[in-house]
Amino acid sequence: MAASMPQVSVCCISLILLFLASLCQGLYEDQIGKFDWKQEYVGEVSHLNFEGKRLLVGTKHNVVASLNARNGQIVWRQVLEEDSRGRIDALLVKDKIAITVSGNDHIRSWDVEYGGLNWEEPLDGAPDAPEAQACLMGSSQDTMVVLSAGKLLAFNVNGQELFRKVLPSSDGAIHKFLHCGRTEINVIGVVPNSHVSIATYSDSGNVQSQSPVPADWVKKDTRCLLIADGHLVCYEPQLSSLRTLALKKGQAFSTTLLQELGLQGQAVKLTSLNHRNMFVVQLSASHLALLSVGTDAVKLVLNLPKVSAVSVSSSGDIEDTLVTIGRQGTENAVIRCLNLKTLKEIPEISQEVHLAHHHGTPVGIQGFFFKKRDGSTGHRTVVLSEDQSIVMFQQGGKMSWIREEAISSILSVEMVDLPVSENQAKYEDEFGAQQDDIGTKFVKRLTTQLSQVKSFVVHLQQQLLKGPRHQYLEEDNEFNEDEELTRDEFSINKMIVAVTAPGKLFGIESSTGRIIWRHLLPALVPFERQGKQLLLLFVQRTTAHFPNPPQCAVLGRHKVSGHGLLYLFDPITGIPTAGTPAEGADTGYRVVQATTLGVTDDHHLKGLFILDAELKVHVYPEHVKGHVKAVQSTLFLFNADVNTGLITGYRIQEDIKTQSLHAVELWTINLPKETQTITNVVGKRPTEHVHSPGKPLADRSVLYKYLNPNLVAITAEGETEDSQQKVSGVLNIYLVDSVTGDMIFQASHKKARGPVHLVHTENWVVYNYWNEKNRRNEITVVELYEGTSQTNATVFSSLHPPPPPIVGRQSYILPHGISAMADTITEMGITAKSVLLAFTTGNVAEVSKFMLDPRRPLNPTMADREEGIPPYIPELLVAFEAMINYNQTVLKVHGIQTAAAGLESTSLSLVYGLDLFFTQVTPSRKYDVLKEDFDYFFISAVLIGMIVVSVVSQKLAARKALNRAWT
Repeated sequence: MAASMPQVSVCCISLILLFLASLCQGLYEDQIGKFDWKQEYVGEVSHLNFEGKRLLVGTKHNVVASLNARNGQIVWRQVLEEDSRGRIDALLVKDKIAITVSGNDHIRSWDVEYGGLNWEEPLDGAPDAPEAQACLMGSSQDTMVVLSAGKLLAFNVNGQELFRKVLPSSDGAIHKFLHCGRTEINVIGVVPNSHVSIATYSDSGNVQSQSPVPADWVKKDTRCLLIADGHLVCYEPQLSSLRTLALKKGQAFSTTLLQELGLQGQAVKLTSLNHRNMFVVQLSASHLALLSVGTDAVKLVLNLPKVSAVSVSSSGDIEDTLVTIGRQGTENAVIRCLNLKTLKEIPEISQEVHLAHHHGTPVGIQGFFFKKRDGSTGHRTVVLSEDQSIVMFQQGGKMSWIREEAISSILSVEMVDLPVSENQAKYEDEFGAQQDDIGTKFVKRLTTQLSQVKSFVVHLQQQLLKGPRHQYLEEDNEFNEDEELTRDEFSINKMIVAVTAPGKLFGIESSTGRIIWRHLLPALVPFERQGKQLLLLFVQRTTAHFPNPPQCAVLGRHKVSGHGLLYLFDPITGIPTAGTPAEGADTGYRVVQATTLGVTDDHHLKGLFILDAELKVHVYPEHVKGHVKAVQSTLFLFNADVNTGLITGYRIQEDIKTQSLHAVELWTINLPKETQTITNVVGKRPTEHVHSPGKPLADRSVLYKYLNPNLVAITAEGETEDSQQKVSGVLNIYLVDSVTGDMIFQASHKKARGPVHLVHTENWVVYNYWNEKNRRNEITVVELYEGTSQTNATVFSSLHPPPPPIVGRQSYILPHGISAMADTITEMGITAKSVLLAFTTGNVAEVSKFMLDPRRPLNPTMADREEGIPPYIPELLVAFEAMINYNQTVLKVHGIQTAAAGLESTSLSLVYGLDLFFTQVTPSRKYDVLKEDFDYFFISAVLIGMIVVSVVSQKLAARKALNRAWT
């Protein structure tokens, strides 16, 4: 009997586990990618190397990656630290090993084939030191030498440190340049307004010589470079001259004027070709000059007036080849290859290629040459453009693939409904034309229905001819102009309009992630606000107002003038509106604040409201100004100045003489810059819907929400010093009425630091921070209520506000740090809210607002249980099922954009950063649609059976009644 007990226990446990497994919620394999998609990127390329069939890149997003040279797909990718510690200062490749030097912090060795980390060693450098330099030395190039933050270090290929030397700093030299020979190392330091020091070390780290070279013209920011043969070249802008110095036997700099070389203008940039004694001077965006350094002076090798990028390529027995690229027209570019010995063009590999205008000017090029089996020379060419794209060209000029890396730098996103179909447009036209007679309406209805039948037949043909669905490659991710973009039944498929840091705009289809259109604004650069880059994107008119086309506006800063740059366009096609230049329009003034108005013109177009530095108000389009003047007494603005800490509110007033609008100061709040810095200013969405104005309580009363549409949440961070002179952070949060300047609520968190991310909607605010005292991530929720009585049930007025609100707040412990935060939004606001948290680990979690309730008690009462309020637990537990991206890790998230679908239960979410991830979120589950596994056959059979039974029963009952009547 005793022997059978373990078997019984095992059986019981197995049955329990089997029962629990049946209760688990998860994602079936065939559902992956059905409602979501993910795209991976590497960022703007700063280092590029060909390695056989691979392309090794290091990017400004702190990423080292390997790309397949055939299709551009990511073979492997390693994402380094977010801050300056992960900055890639150097990328070296040697015998299937890639070496990266990151931000004076680490040197790492990677396996080229699989991307695994072979070894890493600390450099222990200061993060604010000049960028680290690295080179390979020795006859077999097997020693890696690193110059980092005043130290000289050497490692072998196995990561063993050979020596570490601290460079002398008695003369205040800034060591910025490193040159490696076969047996010696040259370190060059710069002493501003004095001299340049050259120190020579042996391969064992011993000092061989030190010599200062007078250079009173050199500055801290003087542009200099080292070329391969051991010459230092600097550019002196005052004289437009090049200063050169031979490291081995040079005692003084020699000077060569650009005019002596036949070159006009100033040198914008100096670039080393890593080839003998040659380097490149950039005179403008499309004018380069190839120079060489001789024994006596600098010589002009080639003047390249229509060239924007150049490199030297060689492979095996292929001679050194100079590869250049330059624009030819707006849609093409010319790639020329020249033999460096003879300087003659190689016509069989020079070619004209198609490079669309939205890529801008090429800024980098790298060629890879190889011998084919028939003895001819084959080649591939990689082109980097100012829009951060990577384009691969094959021999013959055919484009192999393209990677739009600007998408990894998205700054603003909006989701716009697609237009109605042609048939729906006809219905809109039919019901919109009230002046037509009955005959005309009948003909229109007949034509519309015939068109519907035709569309249905065409759709059936397409479905029958459609092949099996396959996963498209990135080079196939192009939009066919013959395809029609129309709104689906539940308005789930939308147009994602994204504005990126390099000034490139994208239109992306939300259902597949395909790029529909692209447009580059070369002069557009972001604003700098709260230490962040910012480009403003406004939706002035949606597709709901047929036949008026939708319209969006992008507002940024002009690269040259510093004024505002405005671009108005159709978000569905990307085409600029009538009267808007393709490159955007210079506003002619510096932008201080901008927003859209609730006021629309007769064509449902919202006006764009811009405040300039002189407090003048500008309205776009101009004809909306008349509508604005009619309601100017109800228009208010505010501006938060990070540099001064002043928050200022304005009202709009018309100048009777000039009939222009300007802002008049109403109130000012001073957050002293000496003690705190404004980090976030977040208002409410102007389009959000609040379905329920209050919460029902257990005693059947209602706790009304404080729904102030003018409320703005502001966070400011500072530092304090205690009695023991220990510095700790302070986080302050303020809730301010932007119309009157009233401080509705404020709180201070001692020993807390950012980065702070904040969500502000309805009557609550959620924000996160780092608790220095307990060394953990925390999240706090603040809710505001009017009480059990509502002051005004129809409209909220800041000029006649209700009494001060009742404030409830609660904090919770988070399992991970947060990189972005957003709330879900639905069509009518009926569905319960959720907060989307993007963790630094790459997961995106959906946390119900039900769990972020400040009223959660430690010891629930009967009333709390009746209301369904869960008890308070300090830890915010996030289940694995709450991860909306399941195993699709999304790295370096910068933001989350949510939009409402046509289904009230569904909210659309786009997570953007280094990667893109799009999915549908249902906070209250899909209560308004049938499930996928709904048994239509069974329900239909039951209904048919019930109908048959009811008919038969009716017949039998009638016969029985008839028989009874006869008897």
